[in-house]
Formats: sequence, C-alpha cells, structure tokens
Amino acid sequence: MSQKDDIKLYFSEAEDLIQSIEENILSLEEDFKNDKFIQNLFFAYHTLKGMSAMVGFENLSKFCHSFETFLDKNKEYDERVSKKDNFLGLLFESLDIVKEAINSTKSGKSKDLDGKILQQIDDTFGTYETEYEITFFQPIPSDLLDNVKDKKDLKFYKIFIELQSTCVFKKVRLFIIFRALNKIGRICSSNPDPDVLEKGNFDNRFEILFMSNNDSNQITAVLNEILEIENKVINEISNAVFYKEVTDFNLKYNVKLEKGDVRSEIEIKKTTKTEAADISIEIDDLASIDSKITSVKVNIETLETLMDYFGELVILKNQLNQILKERQDWKYSRLFDNMDKLFLEIQEIIFKLKLVRVDTTFRKYKRLVRDLAKETNKNINLILEGMEVEIDRKVLEELNSPLIHMLRNAVYHGIEDPKERNITKKSPSGFIKLKTYRRAGSVYIEVTDDGRGLNFELIRQKAIKKGLYTTDEAMELTSEELKKIIFLPGFTTLQGADEISGRGMGLAIVAEKIEELGGSVDIISEKGVGTTFKLDVPFTRAILKAQLFKVGKDLFAIPIENINQIYFFKRELIDYVKGEEHYRLEKKLVPFIRLDEYLDFLPQVSKEASEVDKTNSQTKIVIWCKKDENESAAFLIDQILQQIEVVIKPFRSKYSKFQEILGVTITGDGSICLILDVLNIISSKMKRVKEVDLVEIPQQIKN
Repeated sequence: MSQKDDIKLYFSEAEDLIQSIEENILSLEEDFKNDKFIQNLFFAYHTLKGMSAMVGFENLSKFCHSFETFLDKNKEYDERVSKKDNFLGLLFESLDIVKEAINSTKSGKSKDLDGKILQQIDDTFGTYETEYEITFFQPIPSDLLDNVKDKKDLKFYKIFIELQSTCVFKKVRLFIIFRALNKIGRICSSNPDPDVLEKGNFDNRFEILFMSNNDSNQITAVLNEILEIENKVINEISNAVFYKEVTDFNLKYNVKLEKGDVRSEIEIKKTTKTEAADISIEIDDLASIDSKITSVKVNIETLETLMDYFGELVILKNQLNQILKERQDWKYSRLFDNMDKLFLEIQEIIFKLKLVRVDTTFRKYKRLVRDLAKETNKNINLILEGMEVEIDRKVLEELNSPLIHMLRNAVYHGIEDPKERNITKKSPSGFIKLKTYRRAGSVYIEVTDDGRGLNFELIRQKAIKKGLYTTDEAMELTSEELKKIIFLPGFTTLQGADEISGRGMGLAIVAEKIEELGGSVDIISEKGVGTTFKLDVPFTRAILKAQLFKVGKDLFAIPIENINQIYFFKRELIDYVKGEEHYRLEKKLVPFIRLDEYLDFLPQVSKEASEVDKTNSQTKIVIWCKKDENESAAFLIDQILQQIEVVIKPFRSKYSKFQEILGVTITGDGSICLILDVLNIISSKMKRVKEVDLVEIPQQIKN
C-alpha cells in the first residue's frame, strides 16, 4: 500500500474514531458515574495515537498520549466528580482540537498539530488539579483594602487584555496571565466576573483592577512574555477610583456568593470502592477478538460511479426490451425476462449501498444542542426517535443544513430560560425531539420543542412594521398565513442578531432547501405548549419502477410506490365539494386532478369540443395516488402504458418555482419521459381544499 493510500485510510478511520469519542463524551455527561465511557475514550485515543504516529503526525500522536495519561489519572469517579464541569469541558475542548487538526491536515492547510497548541495542552493537563485557581480569586477583604488605599509606594492599574482569536484553551491562558501578574502584585477584581472567566464564557476580552509596586513598563514586560495576547492597555488610576471600583465589585460579588450564584456546591456521595479495571491493556489481550472481516469501506465516488454505470445499463436494457417486443422474438424474450430478474436483484443491492441510517448524522446534533444550551444558559435535552430509518445519502446530506437551522431556532426562539419556565410552572429543563419516520415514498422529520410556541400577534406586528402588510390587511391574516411569513428572508421577531439566531435567514434557508428537494414544511404550534416543524421530503431513488402513461401526445411516468390503484374513468363518479371536483373512490371523495388542465396541456379547441372530451370515458384512466392516509388524489390521464425501470435525471432548478416534475428519463425507444412528483402535486392540491380533506360520503350515496 502506498503512502497516499495509507493517508486516505487514516482519515477514514480517524473520522470514525472522532464520532465514537464525541458519542462517549455525551454519554459520560449523562451518566458521569459510568467508567465504561472513560475506558472507551481511552481505547479511542490509544488507537488514534498509534495511527497518527504511523502516518507521521507526531504532534497529534503526542497529544493523544497526553490525553491517555490524563484519562488514566481520572478513571475513577471519586477522582473526577469534584471537577465535573471542568473535566467535561476539557474533554470537549480536546475533541475540538483533534477535529481541527485532522481537518487541517486533510485539506492540506497544515502538516500536523501546531506545536504551540501541543504546549498549551500540556499546560492544561498540568494545571488541571488546580483548575479552580486558574481564574477564580477571592475579593480583597475590606480591612486590607482600607490599609493599602493610602500607601504611597503602591500603584493602581486598570488593565485591559484581549486574547488572540486563535487561542484554544482560554482558561489555561488566563491561568498563565493571572499567575504572572500575581507574582508582581495582586488582582483585586475582574470584568467579566471571576466565575464567568473560570468557565471560559467570554469573548477573548477582559479587564482587571491590579495593584503593584511596579510601574507600567515592568507590567508590560511581564505580559510581553506571554503568548496569544492580541492587545493590552495598561492605565494607571488614582487610589480613590481604585478603592471605589473594588469596593463596588466586592459588594456585588458578595451578594452573588450569598445567593449561591457563583458556584453550586458539589455533593460527593461515598460509595463502596471496588477495584477499578485497569484501563491500560496489553496487545496480547486482543488475541481473543474475532479477526474475521465482516465489512469493508468503499469510497463514495466509487459507489456513485457504479450507480451511473448501472443506470446506463438500465437504459440499454429498456432499449433491448423494446427491440424484442417489436420483433416478437419469444425465445430471446424469455431469456431476457430471466436476465431482468437478476437486474432487479442487483438494482436493490446497489440501492441499499446508497442508504445510510439517519443516526450517522443526527447523533452529532446532541453536541450542537448541548453547546447552544450552554451559550444561552438554558437546560435542554435532545431526544432522538426513529434513528434506524435509512434514506439516500444525498438526501441526508441536503437535510443537514435545514435541520441545523431548525435546531438553532428551537433553542433560541422556542425553549424558554429556566426562570421563565418556572413562572409558567414548566420543568426547568426543556426538550427538543427529533423524530424520523417513513410513509410511502416520503421521509418525515419532525422537530418538536416544548417551548413558548409561536407568538402570532408579535409576527403580525412585525409584518406591519416591515411594510409587508397594512394594519387592516395584517389583522385579516389567518394563523396559517402568519406561519408562512416567518419563512420570508430577513424576517425575525428579535430586536437584534447574534451568532446563534442569525438575522432571520435560518427559516428562509430551510424553506428554500426543502423546496429544492421537492418537499414541504408544515408548522403546528400552540402558545405556551410548544412548536413542531414537520418536514416532508420525497424518498428519491436514482433508479425506480414507474408506470408510463400519456396525457395527449406527451409521455409521463409516476413512481409505482406512489400508486394506490388504477381504474377506468367513470363520469358519474365525479362530485363537487365547495366548487372543487372530487372523485368517488372506496366510499370516499378524493380531490380530482385533470392532468391536461393542471399541466396546461389542453389543445386549442372549442369549448363545446372540450366539454365532449371531458365526458368521454372510453379510453381515459384514473390513477389514485396516496401520500398518506389523510392526503391523496385521483389523476385523470388519457392512455395507460407499461411499467418499466427508469433512471431519474435531475430536472429541478433552484431558480424555478415549478416543482411538479421529479425528474426526466429516457425510455427504450429513445423517447423523453417526464416523471411527475405526485406527492408534491397532492400537497399543493390539498392546501387548496384543506377544509375538505378526505370527505366521507353521506350515507345515501353509499347506498
């Protein structure tokens, strides 16, 4: 195997290990007592260390070794419980370091983990035992402050420091800065507060009040020795100003201490200590593991090439079938039928190769929600359902961006903060549920939160303010119409934008992307209860079986999986409900769609001739297509043809609003055939007759 092949294999294996590491950290956060997750992390980093060394990533290998040592020292619950938040924070920060290092080397931006970052990591692990002392300091007692305020040999300073944006371990850098300054003086206050700095929840800038016998040049010299300081401003202030500001800080901070806002006490429960299993293992221990290879990894490009070639084979197969039918060569036709059965088997196998379980992507959202919850000071639990559902890899990739925007929207707009939830007598912890399921030819994804729900009145007022509607027009808007407004680009009910919620573009991106996929978005919301965003996306396949038919002289197809039943057209089965044509099928009235009219394919004929054509049922056919149990439609066509395997070529464009065509294909005789997206057509039709839905036929009609 060449060095290039080794590198490709390394990145493939490393990505799997990173995903495993993230899942185990998230699991450890939920069940902090479980040492199994620590063992799993140790094994993952141990493996990554060996792999990194083999391909020449020495610094990354050293990082993994340092992390192994760190995990080994904290493998027992009693050793890590007192610093749970710091411990978990370090795990997540280290994971981000590994991700960034591997992505940078994969893209060619760097050849290995930066040596400076590696030194920071060593400092981090070295100072972990005194983590609470990194930025946390006790306010100077009032009696001591009174004694020093009039000392003439002391100088008082207000120091502003900005760290570089590339600083990875901010808490470690703070520790180094605070330690250096405390050697030549005393830090008496900080802005943000010490507890905020301790958690690393600041935007790289902070300010401190500092007293020392040294002048500003000496302080500057000390700070110049410290790496990753982008900017610093040292201003000498009077003792009166210093005394007042420090006194104000002490009063405010002592109040927080009394309320218990600075740091909650950690209760350590004494448990019977059993001998923990040693995390370090010998290579010989792996001898008992079954070495039989049960799966292999295949490059995505290879799969795509295989699908393209097989698609061309299907077109050639259809052409061969057409020739055999025209020649009526039954001997070769029988041979072809036997070959066709093998084609179908191969097609299903290839199709399954393109399917991936949604959990491969959706489990990564746990980290996203966790980080967003911490940034917004909210308690949120992400619940995943239907993770076993498999969909086309390309569809899953396209859904990633919309789902991230929807999860961000749920965190920022949906879930309330603990104080607000307490007022409304809700649990302090909110939840977001990501549910996936399949029905017929569609994949449904629901993003539900138990938050405040949509504020329709606020949406109405914002629409008026932005000039979208006049006051009178806005007051006439229904809840369904108000729901559509929030998908408009730039529309937001927030006063300002931030890096979480954006500028009102998130839901607009969701709507655009789902429309490109030929799907739809529905919203169910109740004030004070929560909101559900329901995505409906076609379960697209590159190759599928379709029913061919004609409308006039034009050739169309509908995927077989969308067809419920096919009937001869009977004029007497048509009824009208609120001015809309419906067709009577199995004791129900379903919306009736004349495809020639719907697609505007009607020939230029007289009104009388058109009416005669409408009543002619000699050759017309009705195809009943179902989206789900509540939504279906009957399609009127002119001529039914055969069923064939078709290769779908993309037809949609994001620059066109026409979404009724799923794709285009070539039949055996070389004809161009448009494949209808009947699910999209049904959704559009049902929106117009939503007050009817599937109307039950009165008893007298049934009889």
